[in-house]
Amino acid sequence: MSDQPAANVIEVERVLAETDRPTFQAMLLALCGLCLLIDGFDAQAMGYVAPSVIAEWHVAKTALGPVFSASLFGMLLGALGLSVLADRIGRRPVLVGATFFFSLSMLATPFVATIPALITLRFITGLGLGCIMPNAMALVGEFSTPAHRVKRMMMVSCGFMLGAPVAELFRAGRGPVTLIVWAISFMNLIVLYFLSNWLPTVMRDAGYTPGTAVIVGTVLQTGGVTGTLLLGWFIERVGFVRVLFACFSLAAFAVGTIGAVAHVLPWLLVVVFAGGFCVVGGQPAVNALAGHFYPTALRSTGIGWSLGIGRIGSVIGPLVGGQLIALNWSNAALFHAAALPVLCSALLVVVLAGATRPPSRASEAEPA
Repeated sequence: MSDQPAANVIEVERVLAETDRPTFQAMLLALCGLCLLIDGFDAQAMGYVAPSVIAEWHVAKTALGPVFSASLFGMLLGALGLSVLADRIGRRPVLVGATFFFSLSMLATPFVATIPALITLRFITGLGLGCIMPNAMALVGEFSTPAHRVKRMMMVSCGFMLGAPVAELFRAGRGPVTLIVWAISFMNLIVLYFLSNWLPTVMRDAGYTPGTAVIVGTVLQTGGVTGTLLLGWFIERVGFVRVLFACFSLAAFAVGTIGAVAHVLPWLLVVVFAGGFCVVGGQPAVNALAGHFYPTALRSTGIGWSLGIGRIGSVIGPLVGGQLIALNWSNAALFHAAALPVLCSALLVVVLAGATRPPSRASEAEPA
């Protein structure tokens, strides 16, 4: 038996990376991008309709805090649970099933007429939405060559488990980076969903018309799309650490300045765009960092748990924002407070630099 030749071993990741299938890859990118487009639309929609809901239902602004957080809490549970299922039975069936599920829930949303019913339906919708980004990014990453993987995973973010337990994320020296990436995602999503949900309402209270307030919210997301596309290009050239540190440092300044320039529309649009570029655009970079750091067997788990833990921040952001507004904080104080978590993200990137080795061409697991 010892004289028999060893069985040939096929390295699936290497074969996929070396296979040139441009038409298939373009279709996969487009389909996953459409799934994330719907995900992004649902995440922002409540922020845009919040002023109208407040006026038509005659409810206090603070009543919408739990509504904003309900879908985000559902996303948290969906990302943690369905990413595990995806790595066991396949990403495609989970992605298709979740998309069908949350689409039905979204269609039912306009027919509710009470805050409790809206909270319940938003939570149910979030359960399906939670697995969209991790599975879409994992699929695109696996069918991309190493030279284009980061850029394509971040591009698809415009528009997560494995057979191994979550403990694998902390083995083989991955523990420190896992915790740091979770913390960065947590801090950044606090700010992202505070801005996405409350910015139009705060701007309307600042004296702008509903149309202008919506434009301000749209500029935030436009900056996010621009940041997602450009940051991937920069990361592939100078690395995650340098780009993310600069990104979150600028974000802290931009977000902290919104309240001070809220009365001057041109400057308001500039700083909101910059904040969207760095905060909204920076989150796909954090997701791509998780996908780039972990090996193939842990990629969906790594992205899923990074987003899942980060979603805790997305639940906290709208709730805390609503409470600060209820306490009649000034716009300046409100956005100064919002800048603190993203400043923490910048400092955590410095810690990340110390926890990772210098980049090596021989290893794809180097995030810096």
